[in-house]
Amino acid sequence: MRSIERRFNNFQITRPNVSSLLNLAAAVKQQGFSAERVSRALTQLVDKEDYERKDRQAIVRHLVSLSQEKKDAEAYGNRSLNGAVGAKNSPR
Repeated sequence: MRSIERRFNNFQITRPNVSSLLNLAAAVKQQGFSAERVSRALTQLVDKEDYERKDRQAIVRHLVSLSQEKKDAEAYGNRSLNGAVGAKNSPR
């Protein structure tokens, strides 16, 4: 939980005008957290006025899917996308 909480707190400081729910989404994105940890973080960190109670399960599912996304570099085999072979503006 400390990892989520630490990342969440950093986002709360750097983005004070953004809702706590959006900052939690940013904190868990591509970090591989389990549904249980994400659910616990939602309960402990997010302002209850930021979401409807009836939407909680859908929110947890979405946050878990964000957490499980692969990073762009991994999705593209860790190759640089800027200097891809055959790119229009590649220097030769």
